[in-house]
Amino acid sequence: MRDETLVRYVIGERPSNAPEGWTVWNAPRPLYGEIVWHGDFVKGCFYAATNPDAAEYMDVRGQEIRNRDLDACQIEWVTRDKAAQIARERYGTFRADVTRLRTIRSHQNKCTSLLTYVNGIV
Repeated sequence: MRDETLVRYVIGERPSNAPEGWTVWNAPRPLYGEIVWHGDFVKGCFYAATNPDAAEYMDVRGQEIRNRDLDACQIEWVTRDKAAQIARERYGTFRADVTRLRTIRSHQNKCTSLLTYVNGIV
């Protein structure tokens, strides 16, 4: 079991079926959550949303642990400017800038995924 949760940033709008404030998971296999759906490929095409404020905290925590064990990552939707800021913070010594960010458009619902290339590092 992993202790840390990988977070992937996606440029675009949060899907309307994922309530604001809920944790959204993505993986290459089906996930646990109160809301589940198929969507654009980020780390996989399976999505689930969990409510971190649910009264059944242990059940939500259990879903999060099982999702991490299923190789899931959390998804956060950001603007292009926010993605550039994250890249600068994370790769500041490499002088990341907006012109080096590339996006991939999915064929399913037109959300874009962020890939950052900095000094030839993928």
